[in-house]
Amino acid sequence: MKINLIYNKYIPEYESALRFIENSLEKKNIPFQTFELNSMGKYGDLTLVIGGDGTLLRVARFYSEISVPVLGLNMGRLGFLAQAMTNEIDSVLGKIQANDYSVEDRLM
Repeated sequence: MKINLIYNKYIPEYESALRFIENSLEKKNIPFQTFELNSMGKYGDLTLVIGGDGTLLRVARFYSEISVPVLGLNMGRLGFLAQAMTNEIDSVLGKIQANDYSVEDRLM
């Protein structure tokens, strides 16, 4: 499983969340590539998004064209679409590695 890690540089404190997630991915030996929101690439099998609902919608639209699932990571603020908190990343990655997750189709 290869991961796209997308961040929005305009979200306050994104850097610490990004480093934390990158370190967690490295520790678990999960291949990943990091992209800034304005330079997303078609690399992985799953996409993790650091940012708000607007960021998540933009990323979901981009990756829906190539059928790559997207998971929003909330940084502790109001976020209706995010499914996990950044501080839960180790648990989330463990479930991804164990293939213990489901993908839901959503309308945009």
